[in-house]
Amino acid sequence: MKVEPISILPVGENLIDHPIIDISPITIDNPEYSWNPDTNQTFEDVDNFLRNGTGPLTISYHGSAAAFVSSGRDVRDWPDLQIYYSFVGNVPSSVGSLIEMNRPKSRGRIRLNTTAESMLDNRLPIIDFNYFEVETDLEVLVDGIELTLKIYENTTAFQNLGARYNVKPHKLCEGLSFRSREYWKCYVKHRARSTWHVVGTCKMGMAGSETTVVDSKLRVQGVTNLRVVDASIMPFPPNANTNAAVMMIAEKAASELLQEYQIKHDDKSEL
Repeated sequence: MKVEPISILPVGENLIDHPIIDISPITIDNPEYSWNPDTNQTFEDVDNFLRNGTGPLTISYHGSAAAFVSSGRDVRDWPDLQIYYSFVGNVPSSVGSLIEMNRPKSRGRIRLNTTAESMLDNRLPIIDFNYFEVETDLEVLVDGIELTLKIYENTTAFQNLGARYNVKPHKLCEGLSFRSREYWKCYVKHRARSTWHVVGTCKMGMAGSETTVVDSKLRVQGVTNLRVVDASIMPFPPNANTNAAVMMIAEKAASELLQEYQIKHDDKSEL
């Protein structure tokens, strides 16, 4: 594409995401405690939602409830797992469950494909999430799966519902002992996906550092009048969803810009 660089910075490095794994469905005996849009949805549900904002259509699809827990592999009082419980099942008489790894150590990268024909070419970004490059990330997610199944299969609350994991072994992992740690590692490698919590590729850091793209005021090093205001400036993700953190970043950037503008322009009527 013959784009000449203005400043050589590590843009695209340090890509971090929260990998998530779905172990649904967890089948239950009492269908009153689950809801499936294919079999349970009625015109009354739609009417209640449109008229009153009530009913099953108001629930979060995969986040009816969530627990933040520690695998115990690092800091015991700093959760590295987020376990989702969903009232919505993907088959009748079931509930859903996902496990998210919230403090990954693996780092990926994003590059530009120099053979792309234009900025609109879908081949332009080359994205390597590099999940599980660090083995402990995989171990932690397997810890999360085992803990989640223990909750469903060994707690009074879920056993009163007849909760059970009736899923057949994944076809690509059939050669491994079902539900062994090696089986779950195989399962995770084939089934884990993004939680769309990607951060880190325009890392904020100390001025002059080789890993820094923006400073504490979100200004791009070596480039005037350019800031980055989004999730990419986070050096690492929060151990939760990123939406609130991104809103905070935007508020901080707006405050910095207003303050800088006021210093340069004493006449506040220009704001």
